[in-house]
Amino acid sequence: IDQQPIAKGLPASPGAATGAVVFDADEAEELANKEGAKVILVRTETTPDDIHGMVAAQGVLTSRGGMTSHAAVVARCMGKPAVVGCDAIKIDYANAKIFVGGEEFSKGDVISIDGGTGNVYKGEVPMVEPELGANFETLLRWADKLAKVKVRANADNPEDARKAREFG
Repeated sequence: IDQQPIAKGLPASPGAATGAVVFDADEAEELANKEGAKVILVRTETTPDDIHGMVAAQGVLTSRGGMTSHAAVVARCMGKPAVVGCDAIKIDYANAKIFVGGEEFSKGDVISIDGGTGNVYKGEVPMVEPELGANFETLLRWADKLAKVKVRANADNPEDARKAREFG
């Protein structure tokens, strides 16, 4: 990435995401599900009350928390990118803004997060869809030869079932 990060937190859940800043789980759900918008849920911390917004969001960014925080654990379970404990961001819920250094971002401004590095970027960063390469297929064949149990997925919803079929 040519772009320099504006902040860095903990790389809590791998993957990258771009979307409009939202501060409320209900709003994340509404914008994503009804309007098809891509959003990043930005919270000081997440709680179980935020689950529906986390499901709808492309990714999660929190100013507090660690690798075992609610946001980190839930995002990893969902396969959503997350950056947590990013104390460089200051959230002003009353005015729907975040401050990073000398920059100000309002609700609806686009940011990108990299859950593998913990980096936060201004604007949209170009994304590449992940693909399963030959090395992954080789690794699965090796694992199949040694495995005593033949379970590869826990498919609780249609999207998980689709991915499970893709993995064979």
